[in-house]
Parts: sequence; C-alpha cells; structure tokens
Amino acid sequence: MRDLLSKSLILSSPGLISLIISLIAIPIHLNEQGFENYGKYIFFHFILSLGLLINLGIGKMSTIVIGQNIDKLNSIISQNLKYTLIKSSIYFLFYLSVNFFLNLNHDFLIFFIGLTLTSIYFSFEGIFLGEKKFMKISILNLLFFSLSLNVPSLMLFYQSYSVENLILFSIIIKLFTITLMIIEYLKNMNLSINKNNILEEKILQNYKWISMNLLNIQISNFIDKYLVKIFLGLDLLSKYSIPQQLSGKLSIFSQGFSAFLLQNLSVKKNQNTNLITSIFLFFYLMPIIIFLAFPLFNKFLIFWLDNNYEFEIFNLFKIFVIYAVFSSTSHLVTSKFEANFKIKNNFKIELICLIPFAILIFIATKNNFSLLNISIIMLIKEVLLLSLRLRFFRRELRSIQKKYFYNLFLIIIILYSSFFNYVIFYSIILIIYLPFLINEFYKLYSSKNF
Repeated sequence: MRDLLSKSLILSSPGLISLIISLIAIPIHLNEQGFENYGKYIFFHFILSLGLLINLGIGKMSTIVIGQNIDKLNSIISQNLKYTLIKSSIYFLFYLSVNFFLNLNHDFLIFFIGLTLTSIYFSFEGIFLGEKKFMKISILNLLFFSLSLNVPSLMLFYQSYSVENLILFSIIIKLFTITLMIIEYLKNMNLSINKNNILEEKILQNYKWISMNLLNIQISNFIDKYLVKIFLGLDLLSKYSIPQQLSGKLSIFSQGFSAFLLQNLSVKKNQNTNLITSIFLFFYLMPIIIFLAFPLFNKFLIFWLDNNYEFEIFNLFKIFVIYAVFSSTSHLVTSKFEANFKIKNNFKIELICLIPFAILIFIATKNNFSLLNISIIMLIKEVLLLSLRLRFFRRELRSIQKKYFYNLFLIIIILYSSFFNYVIFYSIILIIYLPFLINEFYKLYSSKNF
C-alpha cells in the first residue's frame, strides 16, 4: 500500500497544485473578461483533449508493453518515437492539403498545433510511466495541462489580452513542455528499422478497439459541453464548466492512481490488491469527506467568485463533485481493462452508455433544460458506466462488488437530501454511512488487502 500511495500521490500532485492555481486564475479571468469570453477560452482547451484520440493509443500501449518487456526498453522507446513522428507528419500533410483547398484562417493553425502537441505529449507520457519516472511526468503534466491553462488567465491581472493571444500563450507553454520531453529522450532518437517490433505488434492487435474506445470516451466527455455551447451559449457554458472544472480536480488524482495501476497491473496481472485499495479510497472514503465539506464549499464559492457567484453554481458543484467520485473510480477500473487487453469489452460498455446518454443530452440542451438537469443526466451516465465495469470484474473484485450497490444507494440518498434538509443529510451520514464505512475498512484491513 505504501508504494501505491507514494507513487500515486507523486503522479497526482499536479492536481493539487493545479487546483490552487485555478482558484486564483478563474476569478481573475471572469472579472477581466466575463463569463462569455472565459467560456470561449475554456472551450478551446476542452477540444484539445481530442489529442488523446488521435494519439491512437501509442502512449498507453507503450506503458503496458514496457512493463511486460523491460529488457527491450530502448527498442520500445525508439518504436514509440518513430510512430509518433510518422503520425505527426501525416497530420501535418493533411492540414496542408486542407489548407490548400479551403485557405483556413490563423485560428485553425493554432488549433492544429495544439492538437498535435497534445497527441505527442501522450506518446511521451506512456514512456515516462513505463519507466516509472513518476516525479518527472508529474512536473511535465503540471506544465502541459495546468500551467498552459491557467498562466494566461493570471496574465490578465497585469494587462488585457484578447482570447486569441491567451490561447497562443497556452500553445507556447505546451511547446516548451514537449521540448523538455524530446531532450529527455534524444539518445533514443534511433528511428532505423528494428527487427523486434513488439510495440507495433501490440498496436496492430489492439488499435481498432483502442481507437473506438478513445472515440467513445472523447464523445462522452465532450458532447455535453459542445451541446451546451450550441444551444445555451458561451455564458452558460462558462457557468456549467466552472464547477465541473473545480470538482474535476478529483479526477486528476484518480488519473495519478490509474497511471500507477496501469503499470502495476501490466506486470502483475492477477494482483488486484492495489486496485481494491484504490477503489476503497475513492468510492468509500472520498464521498464522506466531500459530504461533510458541503457547507464549507458553499461559503468558499461565495468568497471565491464574489460578484460572479450564483447559488446554481453551488448546486452544480454538488452534482459534479459526486460525478467526479464515480468517474474517478471508473478511471481505476479502466486501467485493469487496459492492462489486461480487455479494451474491446470496455468499448462495448462505453457504447451501451453513450448512445442513450447522447440522445438525452441533445434533447435536454435543445429544449433549454436547466444546467442542473443536464448535470444529473451526466451523473446517471457515470453511475451506469461504473456499475457495468465493476460487474465485468465481479469475480476478481468480489470484495468491492458485494457492497457496491448498498454504497451507491447511500451516496445518492445523501446527495438528494443535501438539496432539501441538512438534518436528514447529516443524520444519514453519522448514523448509517459512517458506521458502514468503518465496518468496510475493518473488513478490508483484516483480509490483508492492505
């Protein structure tokens, strides 16, 4: 457990630093440019997440293959870099071809560069994780995602800039991060043909399901924001994304744990102790901490957003922070799908949830449903996803599966009561949920999963 916590917390540390920086940067951006311009700025960063899709799973496959074939490390790294270079060159030629016929404007060039840099980042990230360079990738993660998003906003405190200039500053920070990664692996820039193409073999075996799975994930994570922008406008997108972005920092912590688990489960496929412990921390322990802090969250939001505060933002935050609990736990379980090459099964689960969810979100935004109703649809989707993923591994994760639905029921009831009656809210926590949590902790500890 010590190794799990120490390595995962190192990987998650950018999440804490990012949270602190965001708390300073978001109010500055809102005060200087308002909700609409902030919505435009944050939307650009949302769509850059498509870089994970066009990475085609090279990064994730590299982590798994290095974990299973550490004796062939240099060969795998060289293959990763070769495929990343080829892929990026193809994307560049595609952009030039489209630009030749359509004469795209400057904004498309900036978007293309940002998208390509994001794809390259995920390729390098796979190598760092495979080599267990947890501290280095944590610093690079902080630079590429958090500082590139928030530093331009902080600059508004000293001088006014257009949204386009802020986006350009973001791209420069991302480019600097990629440069550091290239320097780290200059010695591996041997792009000659290698007879031992183990990475290529794994990618060819799994790329179809990896790509389809990543497409599902991108649509699932992005469609609500896109439809809110189209039907409800940038102003409401900004109000919708602020509590989502703030509560989403919890997911950054789970991604740190997931990164450790991906490498760990690749080496020890049948060892689920670290996974079970992680699920307990995020799905059992984390909710009670969050629930007890609800009143403090409201006071904080009032202080933090000042004149931009609306009670709707606090209600959205309550939904999204519990949504983050489920999505974080899903991240942990997804790492087992990936490490065991069960990507096809994960794709099917994603697809089952995606189709009805996309239809519901479209209907809700087109008919001007409230942001709260849209967030509830998001929560239902994430509950269903986690339930199906855990059911797939119900034999291997029997200790979690036994009490999963009981814990799910308690979380939903406590969340519901928080909107109406705080006496009932705290009574359920102290009389039912806390004793349940203590009992589950005792069982987990006594079963020597720790």
